[in-house]
Amino acid sequence: MKPNKIPTRLACVGEIVGLSAGGNAIGKAERKELLRSLRKGEIVELDVEALVFHQHSAPLPLPVSEVKKANANFLRFRDEDLAALARSFKGKLFLKDHDHSFESIGGKVTASELVEADGRHSFHQTLHLVKPWAVEAALDGTLETFSIGWGSKKRTDRAIRGSLLCSVCNRPWLSNDCPHMPGDEVQLDESGQRAVVELICTSVKGAETSAVPFPAVAGTGIDEVRAALAAAKAEHVSKDKDEMKTSDIAKKLGLGEDADEASVLAAVERLGAASKDSESLRTELEAARIACESAKTALAEVTAQRAAEQKARVDAEVAALKEGALSSGLWEPGSRKEVLFDKLAAQSVESAREFVESLEPVTPVGAPMQSVGTAPQKPAVGSVDALLSAEYGCDALQIAAAKAQFRQLKITPEMFAEHGQHNYDDQ
Repeated sequence: MKPNKIPTRLACVGEIVGLSAGGNAIGKAERKELLRSLRKGEIVELDVEALVFHQHSAPLPLPVSEVKKANANFLRFRDEDLAALARSFKGKLFLKDHDHSFESIGGKVTASELVEADGRHSFHQTLHLVKPWAVEAALDGTLETFSIGWGSKKRTDRAIRGSLLCSVCNRPWLSNDCPHMPGDEVQLDESGQRAVVELICTSVKGAETSAVPFPAVAGTGIDEVRAALAAAKAEHVSKDKDEMKTSDIAKKLGLGEDADEASVLAAVERLGAASKDSESLRTELEAARIACESAKTALAEVTAQRAAEQKARVDAEVAALKEGALSSGLWEPGSRKEVLFDKLAAQSVESAREFVESLEPVTPVGAPMQSVGTAPQKPAVGSVDALLSAEYGCDALQIAAAKAQFRQLKITPEMFAEHGQHNYDDQ
């Protein structure tokens, strides 16, 4: 056992007083038949009636002459607590070897009550067994030793230790007023009467019932239990005696060694106030951080919404330009002009708009040609389109491509109009 702990389970030789399957009691022949069915892989469930715990009626403190009535660990429950403790096991798990793992669950305790007979108190429980290992053990007769596990109703370490009473002095065990250890023999008075010390566990509740192979706390004998409890008491007593001097506290607080108790208390109060202020500041900073994160999230949402709206407007304008160009006969579906329009629209809607504005309607196949002597329509004199058309013979598609190059090279229309295109013949 680990130091600072007390046993929280007691074992006893069990007494199975009945087996039933489906509400019907079963005998020896039925056991064998059910065992064969179980080992074939069929589902078998049992209800086992068993006496899983015993505590003899004995005076307190326990006379040495009746030491056989004590359990292996010299732990005991008060007689008046036994009925409530027995009932608290209802609904708890039935386990194997107090192993709190999922694989060790064998069933549940469906009923539990206190039975008093032959000078002893017993816990009579109904165990509903569902797992094959538990059912098989009940059927083949190996399920005959039980152990109950319990826990404290108290929640703090101090309260739990205060609920453990010495049977001799009736004081909280591990207190400075109780020098006794469970299992010790002590003299009660001048008459010479001697008694065995037991640890009385109060404020307890049922935790689980287990099948165990031996009628004792698994892995622990009384010597081990006494050694562990002695270590726990020694540690507890040393903590009680370990008191810091006022001079040591003053030194820790940065005060002089000659500081009086009032100065030390005032410094402690200041530290407490500063701690509260620091905690308040941390709370405010955390609230500000949360507000900042919320603002960033809201801004991101607004930005995304505006970007989506802008894209929708651009897509609508591009679609309208394309639809208008097709309906005006500026190009035919699938033509090079339409491909160029799509590329320019992917760059910017302004490029697409300029391209559409520079185009002339396509003359359909079979339409009458322009009459001889009629001057072709050209862009306004002085514009870049006019220069490209008049000087270089560019058509609308070539003009759009040339203007796209101007933008990439950062050439303004004024620069091009002033200098024009240069080649080796100009030099």
